[in-house]
Amino acid sequence: MYFVFDAMPKASSDDNAAAAVAATAAATAAFVDEDYQAAQAQYTIALTHRPCDPQLLSGRSAARLKLGDWMGAADDARRASSACPELAKAHMRRG
Repeated sequence: MYFVFDAMPKASSDDNAAAAVAATAAATAAFVDEDYQAAQAQYTIALTHRPCDPQLLSGRSAARLKLGDWMGAADDARRASSACPELAKAHMRRG
């Protein structure tokens, strides 16, 4: 007897891209509205779809700075600047 554990269809790369774009838009809107907790959560969701995106890491770093999460902000900034050395904001947020 065999069991099929993978009955759920896998998300396509198009679905992942759309989910990342939607979460990024929600994160940006939350940040503009000064809802930094929601911005951090939405950037985290976007990062599940694009884990090495330096812009997303930099955005979450900014949200974490606003929330007073200095270590999390520095870690995200370090990862962003490693992925994209030309990203000046990431270097600034590293401290």
